[in-house]
Amino acid sequence: MTAGNRYLYRVSVNGITNDYLKFGQGANVLVILPGLSVQSVMPLADSIVKSYDIFASDFTVYLFDRRKNLPADYSIYDIAEDTYNVLKALDLENICLFGASQGGMAAMVLASRHGDIVKKAVFGSASPYIDLGNDGVVRSWISLAQKGDWVSLALDFAAKLYPRDVFENYREVFAASAQQYTQEDIRRFITLAKGTLGFDIRSELNKIKCPVLALGSRDDNVLGQEGTLETSRLLANTDNCEAYIYDGFGHASFDTAPDYKERMYHFFMKNP
Repeated sequence: MTAGNRYLYRVSVNGITNDYLKFGQGANVLVILPGLSVQSVMPLADSIVKSYDIFASDFTVYLFDRRKNLPADYSIYDIAEDTYNVLKALDLENICLFGASQGGMAAMVLASRHGDIVKKAVFGSASPYIDLGNDGVVRSWISLAQKGDWVSLALDFAAKLYPRDVFENYREVFAASAQQYTQEDIRRFITLAKGTLGFDIRSELNKIKCPVLALGSRDDNVLGQEGTLETSRLLANTDNCEAYIYDGFGHASFDTAPDYKERMYHFFMKNP
């Protein structure tokens, strides 16, 4: 356990160091892979635990940050492989897996290539591919970060993730958050953002054998709803895939939709 918060832990395996949150006391295991962010979500531990409180009785929940010693080039496939090695080191198997946005893409890889440890999976606001048709937003974020325009990065990041009313209500808070960015935060962000470009797991999705719930949003201003629909289409012949499209909650529907966690919970608990 690391200092400063009772939910924070650290694990090292094969030269890789990962911070993670752990909470809950249930017999089931839920593993969460968060999306791309400029700063680590670890300082938000208390609010994350509160937002996932529906799982606390029936699950032991693990939320994994990206590795500490990030190499210069680091793809979504690398995120998945590092996560797998950490899960094995912690003796975690038969897991329920939830990935949001970039974390959802890593979850697709994990479920495709290491399905022996995944019991059920939820992919939230994720796409099985990133190409010139849907990578414009990520490329614009990389450009702003490289230019050192941190306020514009913070504002555009929030504007693309959240519904307009949420963004306008908290615009000043989002702008002020840029003052907390460090050069290391930006370096890591650029590396992680670049790691999404060219991602394509479509040819491997048919290897996923566990039940899948794909969640997306019609008003997703980062990736659109097409990724969720494509995921459900490619998995349709498995009879294991469900899909639900939100409307009005933005790309970050995993944070903004009031029934999102409950929907996940019931999916994971159905025929456990």
